Amino acid sequence: MKIAVAGKGGVGKTTVAGTLARLLGQDGLSILAVDADPSYTLWSALGIPFEEAEKIVPLTENEGLLKERLEISGAGSYKEVFKLNPKVDDLAQKFAISGPDNVTLRHASQGTNAISRSGYR
Repeated sequence: MKIAVAGKGGVGKTTVAGTLARLLGQDGLSILAVDADPSYTLWSALGIPFEEAEKIVPLTENEGLLKERLEISGAGSYKEVFKLNPKVDDLAQKFAISGPDNVTLRHASQGTNAISRSGYR
């Protein structure tokens, strides 16, 4: 099952998404919550401490992993010639943090720096 929460700014999307994720997790489902909001505050609605939320490393900042997954042996730089179908099925869990109630959180874009950029603390 996939559920997306969308709407205008300031209408409570983060609160609804966090509450829904935790309630479904309490019912025994394994939940992967993906925060696509640039302000990145779903961690707070999920009850994840600030110090834990800071640990999410954005994929775009992980040069070693990008090289490992995209590089074609003998083809030169992975930035010029790269695999079009790299292994990605483990990335959602690898770059996520565990929260309460069977909920795992992944941020879709900015990762750890998003917290400090948002001014939230």
